[in-house]
Amino acid sequence: MVKLKWGHEYKGYLVSVDGYMNLQLANTEEYIDGGCTGNIKNRP
Repeated sequence: MVKLKWGHEYKGYLVSVDGYMNLQLANTEEYIDGGCTGNIKNRP
């Protein structure tokens, strides 16, 4: 799970990370204010 500084959270499987802390998640769900807003489609 990743939490951004403005409160959004993303839950998924970590695929990759780089030296700049860019993250790639698979099968991701978005949470805002504790509630799931839905799944995020992975782009090819």
